[in-house]
Amino acid sequence: MVNMVNLDSRIFTEMGLESELNKIKENYMKIWDEYYDTGSRESAFLKDLADTMLGISAIFEVYTRDKSIYPGYALEKLNNAKSYIDENIRFFESKLEKKNLKKKWKRKSNEKKRNKIEFISS
Repeated sequence: MVNMVNLDSRIFTEMGLESELNKIKENYMKIWDEYYDTGSRESAFLKDLADTMLGISAIFEVYTRDKSIYPGYALEKLNNAKSYIDENIRFFESKLEKKNLKKKWKRKSNEKKRNKIEFISS
């Protein structure tokens, strides 16, 4: 039996989850549209990231239906989701590295320009 405190907590949890899932759906559909309109690499990775939720949802569905889940099935779904997450991590780490290299190159380029200006003005 659920007491009132747990019922309130359950209601707040459900409302928060519903709100977040709606935001995920809205943003996913925008990413989906961008991917199929532009074919951008970033939207492809983000679309795959959202697909991780399908495996997680399948785990929840089987568990709630059967009151248990075969570990091999759960691991298959989780490893698939993990591979998408790992791919996204590598993609964004690579983008960050490229961005940092550009900043570093730009900084060195600006230093050379300053040194040239100082030499000319001396």
